[in-house]
Amino acid sequence: MSTKLVKFVDRLPVVETLKPVKKGKKSTYYEVRMEEFIQKLHRDLKLTTLWGYNRQFPKPTIDCNQGELVRVKWENNLHDKHMIPVDTSIFHGDHIPNLGSPTFRP
Repeated sequence: MSTKLVKFVDRLPVVETLKPVKKGKKSTYYEVRMEEFIQKLHRDLKLTTLWGYNRQFPKPTIDCNQGELVRVKWENNLHDKHMIPVDTSIFHGDHIPNLGSPTFRP
């Protein structure tokens, strides 16, 4: 039996603007951590395990100016074990890729 969730009952999350680690005349430097955390996504849902940046969902914002050089260090603090089972039978030959926590690295 499915239950419909009531819309618009939770406050809209305020997205944090990241503070730079260093700000110079030529560039601004940020550090962003990818981490697992638990958060409630709707008042009528249980706590949910999420992967996000700086323990936030939605993700934080980097506020910069046009033409500003921005450097970001992306730090993967996710655990090595993937939270979803991976079907290794789809891989051919002897090569099976690293099945740890996948991340996007821009």
